Amino acid sequence: MTRFNSRELTNAARNGGGYRHLTPAQAWNADTQGFTPEQLTHPLPPLLTLIFGLAEHKQRADFDEPANDPRAMFNAAFDEAHPPYVRLPVLQQLREGVMNHFLGLAPSGVDYSNYGRFNLAEVAYIFDTTEDELLELAEATGTAGRLRDGSI
Repeated sequence: MTRFNSRELTNAARNGGGYRHLTPAQAWNADTQGFTPEQLTHPLPPLLTLIFGLAEHKQRADFDEPANDPRAMFNAAFDEAHPPYVRLPVLQQLREGVMNHFLGLAPSGVDYSNYGRFNLAEVAYIFDTTEDELLELAEATGTAGRLRDGSI
């Protein structure tokens, strides 16, 4: 039997990764549903494999529901109610897409999560708008706190 470190399982699940013989979806569901290390033997019991598979199917369906609406899909990628194993790959694709599309826009630094921070004036210029308009939009969407220091 493979022994699990519950802390390592939690870290893997929160980062969208698998752990030992568990897929990312299995790790997430095992951690959030409170399965004990003793229950997560290798190989997994068939009933547990089925339960995890059904949970993953539902989680992916819930995430994909707004797929025809770009704004809703974008919001879903940032919605932490969705499991990290579903939304983090989409966030990575969004970041890569933005960086590839706006080649002239370079990060001016990094935040505490090591994500690029961009100068608000440069972003306003790229989108042909003003900093004030970006701040108004941020106020309307509840994200203004992140823009107050002049970088995003």
